[in-house]
Amino acid sequence: MAAWQGTRPPGGLRSPKRLRRAALVLGLLLGAGGLVLIGRPLLCGGPPRPAVEAPPPPEISHPSTIRTPTVSATIRGLPAFAYVGEKLNFSVRLVNQANEALRCRVSYSPPEGAAEEREVELAPGAEELAVFGLAARDSRSVGRAWVRCRQGDEVLWAESFLFWGGRGSLDGLTAKGREIRTADGERVILTNEYEQEESYQRWPIVRWARNARLWRRAAVLCSLADGCFGSTAEEARERLSASLPGRAIQMAPCAGGPIETLLAFESKPLPAGPLIVCLGWGFEEARTRFPPRDLARAIDLLIDRVRERNPEAQFLLASPPPIVGEEEATRAVADAIEAVAREHHARFLDLCGELLRQTAWRELYQLDGDPSVFQLHTNEKGREVLLRKLAEALR
Repeated sequence: MAAWQGTRPPGGLRSPKRLRRAALVLGLLLGAGGLVLIGRPLLCGGPPRPAVEAPPPPEISHPSTIRTPTVSATIRGLPAFAYVGEKLNFSVRLVNQANEALRCRVSYSPPEGAAEEREVELAPGAEELAVFGLAARDSRSVGRAWVRCRQGDEVLWAESFLFWGGRGSLDGLTAKGREIRTADGERVILTNEYEQEESYQRWPIVRWARNARLWRRAAVLCSLADGCFGSTAEEARERLSASLPGRAIQMAPCAGGPIETLLAFESKPLPAGPLIVCLGWGFEEARTRFPPRDLARAIDLLIDRVRERNPEAQFLLASPPPIVGEEEATRAVADAIEAVAREHHARFLDLCGELLRQTAWRELYQLDGDPSVFQLHTNEKGREVLLRKLAEALR
């Protein structure tokens, strides 16, 4: 084959037939491009917009699950007072409020020491008690205990309470009825220690002679139940002053219950030097069936705190007079007060026993002399009898 010398071979690119075919293809391509440029604005409503970077997809949010209450729990049996080393119990009442069986764990974590745990299985609507031991370890510091109910790792319920040293500061505590609480409403158990009997075994005769001599000239601070020794505290003070000439007699608060009175005593200045603290508590406690144990513990703690402020203080504990129709309840309160007096080597005036030994003691409660109608507190004759016995014990 000969080499090409500047002329195209037949049927090459410059042949009329191929030129026409190339022109046709080019026209078709140009026409399609024009349609695209012209038709896009008509179809899309305007010139093409510049590309915009797409925003990141929104994060999938999971709203916090509010668990329908499945169990209700209540702490029962917490005492208002506890002695160091005393072994007590309290319980947690659980009620399954779900429509299915429930298995949970109830734990008690004291301020010190190992925690306790109970596993509880509850049928729908059933209830169960989880019982735990309770022990105070200190009478001056404050420690928090926790009770929790868990299902797996989820805490269904939790509540705390405080062991509060009864020998320390009581600032910020309030009392209502049988409960002691902080200003924030947290339950409080006041702790105390057993009385040390050894402190009374040293020189008992010398101690007795000294106390007897100081008793006759000591100032008197009385906290008496309302209505028992006078219609008002001031009336009771005036009558006692008339029966004990030359003795300084002051009145301390006694209202709202023994725990309230214990806390109110903190703000009462104590006379210096020889002092007799006369406590005539228990009447309202017998009438309202206040636990004699808590009444005795309140008196016990008050004695300890007063002796820390005035080591020369001596005590006269008077039982309440009997209540018509509530003689057994009054006797139980009187026995509890007598036990505290014996523990602290304090003097005890048994007004309940002395009146019950009289066959006509109910006459002291008659209203206007009517033998069929009795009033809650003693009448005028009864108040005179009680004040006379109290004055004799203070001489």
